Amino acid sequence: MNRHSLRHTHQQRLKISPKILQLLGNFQLSYAELQSLISEESNKNVMLDIRPPQHNTVELPATIQAPEKTLTAVLLDQLTQQHLEPTNHAIAEYLIDAITPDGYIHHYPDVSAEIQTQLAVSARKIRSVLSIIHTFEPDGVGARSLTECLMIQLNQKDLDNTLLQACLSTIIQHHIQDFYDTKTLASLAETLNITLEQATAIQGYLSHQFHPKPGNQYASTDTNPTLYPSFSVSVSDKKTVQIENLEQRNGVTAAISPEYMGILEDPKTPAETRQFLRGQYEKAKAVIDTIQARWERLDQLVTLIAHHQQDYLNHGPIYIKPLAQRDLAEHVSVSLSTVSRLVNAKSIQTPHGIILLKSLCQRQYFGKTKQQFQAIVHDYCDKYPDLSDNALRHRLNEELSISIARRTVTKYRNSLKIPNHWNRGNL
Repeated sequence: MNRHSLRHTHQQRLKISPKILQLLGNFQLSYAELQSLISEESNKNVMLDIRPPQHNTVELPATIQAPEKTLTAVLLDQLTQQHLEPTNHAIAEYLIDAITPDGYIHHYPDVSAEIQTQLAVSARKIRSVLSIIHTFEPDGVGARSLTECLMIQLNQKDLDNTLLQACLSTIIQHHIQDFYDTKTLASLAETLNITLEQATAIQGYLSHQFHPKPGNQYASTDTNPTLYPSFSVSVSDKKTVQIENLEQRNGVTAAISPEYMGILEDPKTPAETRQFLRGQYEKAKAVIDTIQARWERLDQLVTLIAHHQQDYLNHGPIYIKPLAQRDLAEHVSVSLSTVSRLVNAKSIQTPHGIILLKSLCQRQYFGKTKQQFQAIVHDYCDKYPDLSDNALRHRLNEELSISIARRTVTKYRNSLKIPNHWNRGNL
C-alpha cells in the first residue's frame, strides 16, 4: 500500500474518541483484569468509589485454583474439544509441539516440511489446520511473525468500526515498530490522517489489548495461576440450569462518590472546581455504564449458552454442541464483534471444572460429528452394557435428542471394536 492510497483509505477522519477505545477494551477484560481496572480508575478519579462485594465472600472457593499448565497443555486441551478427524488432529499435534513458550512457530517452513514428510499431507492442508489453531486462546498463538500475531488478535476482536479496524491493520502491517516511538508519533498521526490525541489513545489500546508474546502468561513455572470465573453454571436435581454472576457476587464494584457528587451539585462550589468534577463525573459514569452493560450482555449470553449446552453440563466435554457466536449475536440482537469481545478471556465454573467461555461458543466450528458420535456411543455402551443397538438409539434420542439410526449405532460400535450387548453383558 503506497502513501497516497493509505491516506485515501483514512481520508475520512477517524470518528472515534479515546473514551470509546477504552470502552472497547473494557468489554474484552477478564474478571481479574476488570477488578484491576476498577481499582486503577478509582485511584485516578475522585468521583469513582469502590464498593465492597455484595456478599462477604471476597475469596473464591479453592476449587478454582487452576492447575499449573504449560502452554502446550492448554492448547492440547482446546484441540481435544475440536473433534478433528485423525489426520488433521495429528497435524495439529505436530504444530502445537512446534510452538515455543512465547507462542510462536519460529521456523514454520521447516516444521511444515517435516509434517509433509511424516504424515504425507500437503502444505495447504497444514495451513488449514494452522488456521484452526489460530482460533485458540491465548489470542495470537501459533503465529509465524509479530505482524501475523497482532493481525490474528485484531481479527479476533472483529471491531464494528471499520475505519478503526483499517487504521489498526495499517499500523500493524506497516508501522508497528515506529508506532511506539513518541518521537515519530506525530508524523505517523499525520500519515494516517488522525489526530495526535487519537494516535496516543490507539497507542495505549495496542499496548494494553494486544500481546506481542501471547504465550508468556504460561511461561513461568514459579507461580500457580488462579482463574477467576465470571459465572458459575450448574444443573439442579430438577434439571434446571442455575447461573450465578460471580463478578457481581465476589468482586468490588464501582459507584459515583456521594461526597464529591454533593460538592459538584453545591452552588457554592467554585466554577473551576465544578468544571473539573464534571469531567471526572463523566469519566466515572462511562466506566460504570460499561461495567453494567458488560454484566447485562454477559448474563444474556451465558444464559443462552448454558441452556444450549445442558448435555455438556450433565455429561461432560464430549457432549459440547456446536454453537456459533454469530447465532448468539442474532439471539441477543448485537453484533458478532460485541459477542466476540464479551466472551474473550472469560471463564466459567461448571460441574466439569473451569473452562473458557468461548470453548462453548466458538467463532467457527471445525469439529466432525463422526468423532463426537463415536465418543458418545462408546460412553453409552459402557453406561448401558445390556442395551441393544436399537435400545441405545432410543436412549440417545430420549436423553440427548440425538436422532440416529440403529445401523449407525452398530457401525460406530463396530468401528470402536465394542462387542454387541449379548457379549458385553458377559464381560
